[in-house]
Amino acid sequence: VPATAKEATAKERLNEGKVVGWHDRLMSDPSLLDSFMTKRGLTEDTLTKFQIGYDGERERFTVPIRDRDGNLVNVRRYRMGAAQGQKMQNALGHGSPPRLFPITALPETGDVMVVEGELDALICIQNGFAAVSGTGGARRWDDSWSKEFTGNDVYVMYDNDEDGRVGSKKAARSLAGPAASVHVMDP
Repeated sequence: VPATAKEATAKERLNEGKVVGWHDRLMSDPSLLDSFMTKRGLTEDTLTKFQIGYDGERERFTVPIRDRDGNLVNVRRYRMGAAQGQKMQNALGHGSPPRLFPITALPETGDVMVVEGELDALICIQNGFAAVSGTGGARRWDDSWSKEFTGNDVYVMYDNDEDGRVGSKKAARSLAGPAASVHVMDP
């Protein structure tokens, strides 16, 4: 909880230079790179394509979040091994509204996976599947996103925990109108 009203309205300054610097930091540290790739299963090509990096000051991996036009709108920061609820953080002042990531991965037609984490979406994409995740956690599906899936066959695959089960049902109900079909996958 912010100590002052100023802290409550503070907004971290995002810029492409930071994103490039964080990405360069990750790619130039063989130990850090190897441990992250081993833990998350991502390749160097995927890390480069999505500019995944490492913020040494916060000791967190960075995931740039962009809008449809490619503008940087948030940076999610991931800490391996953190307790549930502490793994991902938004750049200060940029977490609301939550967004679909990566929005550019949505096909006009065909199958698309909706998963419960940005890094899960990347591993799906890396393996040839269209996939997205919300940036707000399992329970924060935004009904306005559902129109983005018009005509798609959607496969909702959230984590097998309480938030995942509740969130997948919420997303599926919302998607049922515009999507061609919706399937909630059992973990």
